[in-house]
Amino acid sequence: MTKKKVLVVEDDNVTKNFLAQIIERLGYQVDSCENGLEAIKKIKIIKPDLILSDVLMPECSGLQLLNYIQKKTPSNIPIILISSLDLSDVEEMAEDVGAIGFISKPPQKDKIAEMFEKAMSV
Repeated sequence: MTKKKVLVVEDDNVTKNFLAQIIERLGYQVDSCENGLEAIKKIKIIKPDLILSDVLMPECSGLQLLNYIQKKTPSNIPIILISSLDLSDVEEMAEDVGAIGFISKPPQKDKIAEMFEKAMSV
């Protein structure tokens, strides 16, 4: 059986590598990039099953990436947003803009597993 592909979009290398390790341990294939512009290019190539994206990034934010995917691609790739911003503000906003969920930083393996399971069942 082919592993599901997850694209991690995160501008902080330490966090990006940490997330990649957790996601690989959960049994997913992981690719990563540093911002939304890179993600847009990678989406066309790797065709991820799920995207985990930071909210605040230079050049193209997680919200801009989400907007692009919703309006400019034929796919319905679920997106989970991750941020160190205040949880209550971002969680509500994430749902309003069409994200499948929100994870606060620092991320916890159990929360990631829960969100990924939810996203993959949609």
